[in-house]
Amino acid sequence: MFDQDTRAEKVIILVTLSNYQNMLRLYANIGNCEVIPLLFSENDLCINDIKSWINVEGGDAQIHEQVKALINETLCFYTNSQFNYNEFCIQLYNGCINNPEVKTFLKTRLGKLDSFIVEKLKDNINLQIKSFIDKFVSLKELFQPGAAVIVDLSDPLLGVKMASELFNIILGIYTRCNLKSSVVEIESYVRKLVVLDEAHKVSLLSSFTLHKQIEIRSF
Repeated sequence: MFDQDTRAEKVIILVTLSNYQNMLRLYANIGNCEVIPLLFSENDLCINDIKSWINVEGGDAQIHEQVKALINETLCFYTNSQFNYNEFCIQLYNGCINNPEVKTFLKTRLGKLDSFIVEKLKDNINLQIKSFIDKFVSLKELFQPGAAVIVDLSDPLLGVKMASELFNIILGIYTRCNLKSSVVEIESYVRKLVVLDEAHKVSLLSSFTLHKQIEIRSF
């Protein structure tokens, strides 16, 4: 169990790029708090993250079945340890070169994810985005013992479904991080804590298997 008197050494707020300035003002009066735009590195992503993101529910059932088959066929050549997001996308597009409907679907779906991937934004001419890229720290490095990471994806430009899918990816990266204690005498890994409101707890636990070292609390 976690000690009730435990205090976070640092608080990090992950927000969307499009709502960064508003969230910066919202959290301005909170001490020891850093607001950071949510960006993923291609190296942070794994197969399950992409499967979760390319959710093929609703719409044209035939296209969705074709997309599922193409994804499964492409993923057969990968394991999580060797997964490369950029190469995976290229193989997907090559696999549907003669199927414009599937290609359009994938470009739309993956294009949304690309807008959160730092490697895909390096050619962006926006000066603020360039500054974020220059100071980019991967989520694996942000998730450290003693740090509280709050995911606040409140954004009028971001739908509920996409926000939930982004959170699934963040949670996936968190579960894969081995947080070792900074105390030399302690060799065991640090336990992890995820705090969800009741609505998110129900929706996430129904579709996400949490790591055994993570304690879940809701409010």
